[in-house]
Amino acid sequence: MVMLEDNAHYVSEMRPLRDMLSIVLNLPNLESLVELKHYALDIVEQLTKYLHFNANDPLYLSLLAQLDSPDRGAVLTSLRAISRISMNLEDTNRLEGIPPATLQRILDWTLLDDEDLVNSCLDFLYQYTAVLPNVSLMTTSIDLDRKSTRLNSSHQYY
Repeated sequence: MVMLEDNAHYVSEMRPLRDMLSIVLNLPNLESLVELKHYALDIVEQLTKYLHFNANDPLYLSLLAQLDSPDRGAVLTSLRAISRISMNLEDTNRLEGIPPATLQRILDWTLLDDEDLVNSCLDFLYQYTAVLPNVSLMTTSIDLDRKSTRLNSSHQYY
């Protein structure tokens, strides 16, 4: 139902739904729960464009935690959902409280040969660096020298 814009906007205002989604995303990583978590992530992806999050919001923290998942689908959907936060609101999507290790991992993923993952990472980084304090945090907390060394060594010139 949330694939329809009007429905997504309507249910985005239901606090119990946000709580339920947070709970589902924090369930243990069991094979029997993978599909349920993917459905929850699909719902969150449709809702986040109507939501404003602070750094301590349980749903926001649950989405960030999905970026540590070994499940590629969960990572992709979480990145897309995070990138869409406040998209249809006048509030700026500040993307606060993202751990430096998570930022480093996202930058590392941009080097993979996975077009969907790279695109999701670049969309996320575009939204993240649109806020000046995030750029400062990123440049001071990420090992950019290591990144440039890896980039230079990965290119072969003919």
